[in-house]
Amino acid sequence: MPTKLRFSQTALIAIVMIALMGTPFALSLLPWSLLVYLILAIAAFAIRRTGAWISADAITVTGPTYRRTIALKDVAALSVSARGGVFLVRSDGSSLLIPTARARDLPRLRELVFGSRDQRAESEPVSD
Repeated sequence: MPTKLRFSQTALIAIVMIALMGTPFALSLLPWSLLVYLILAIAAFAIRRTGAWISADAITVTGPTYRRTIALKDVAALSVSARGGVFLVRSDGSSLLIPTARARDLPRLRELVFGSRDQRAESEPVSD
């Protein structure tokens, strides 16, 4: 069963509240009122869709308009940007942002992504 890293679904409560409180504003702009709700629907869609799913052999990173799947054996490292974003660094040097991960998630991510490699390395005897 894959592990999920997603935005908190309580953010949807804020979108519903904005929709309820924005109804008088939307009604005052009668021809354009659907645009107000369209913007909120797009925001709700982005919150529901964005995330990362980590399984035993791959990690799938999704955004509002994309989905990338990377085999765990192709992940060389995890990197943190100056703004706190967490990136997967591939063996070929390219990187991919995990949009829902923060620096506080690094210990958990390290265990999920590299845990099987670390356990395998510890169990193999070292020959001199």
